[in-house]
Amino acid sequence: MYATIAVGTDGSETASIAERVALELARTSAGRVLFLSVYEDEPGMQRSAGIVKAARARAEAAGVAVGTKTMRAEAAEGIVELADRGMPASSSSATSGWAAAERSAREVCPIGSPATCRATC
Repeated sequence: MYATIAVGTDGSETASIAERVALELARTSAGRVLFLSVYEDEPGMQRSAGIVKAARARAEAAGVAVGTKTMRAEAAEGIVELADRGMPASSSSATSGWAAAERSAREVCPIGSPATCRATC
């Protein structure tokens, strides 16, 4: 069903819910989870590293294939860029910004359309 599910995480309660849903989807579809976290400064880098390390441990405990990526960037732009780097391209042309986010959402969103996913995920 889903080859790779990209999940932006910041360690918040809402992100934890998204992580659990992604792990369940990946487990039931024999897919992989890619946990993404961005940071803006040096202390944030340490925090992001800890967040994806903990998410990786939960995925491994659940028997789900997992990857992690962190990057120094503004949150929304960084997550889109990291997802783009970690996701297979849906076409041969490069995309960026919202186009990349929508492409990634179409590939991984369990709800359907990118607009629906952004409104509910």
